[in-house]
Amino acid sequence: MAEILARPKIDLLQAQDELLKQLELRRDDIAQFRERLVLDGDDLVYRFFHQSFKVYRLQAVNREAVEFLETFLKPEHERGFDFQMRELIAAGAGNIEFKDEHNLEWGRHTRPFVELYLHVKHILDCMLEAPEAQKEKSCLTIPFATVLSCFNLR
Repeated sequence: MAEILARPKIDLLQAQDELLKQLELRRDDIAQFRERLVLDGDDLVYRFFHQSFKVYRLQAVNREAVEFLETFLKPEHERGFDFQMRELIAAGAGNIEFKDEHNLEWGRHTRPFVELYLHVKHILDCMLEAPEAQKEKSCLTIPFATVLSCFNLR
């Protein structure tokens, strides 16, 4: 609660407008990044189900994805990611190394990597859909609402 009260006063509608414009301007950049992300990440998600230590590499993919998403954060907004997104990042973009004993509780150790990856992939999809979806609607669309929530602008 204190975090919510401590948020700097910004013009939320202006910040949302700026983000939507960035999504339009950087559409090709977002699409290219998503394509690269999927090339690396989808195979590593399979490794989760195969119970292969290679799933730990998903953390590096996630860190790169978070760095990309951070390029859409405006320093003057000082809001950062939504608290739930920050929790996903903390759990899924670390630098945890595989240990044999992790096999005993595989899901507990590795599911956060997959969870963050799938959320990031969905957010990138929403970033690609939002500009076009918003043009056709007078109200907030699900893709743009998802992006705004991730970036703590909702």
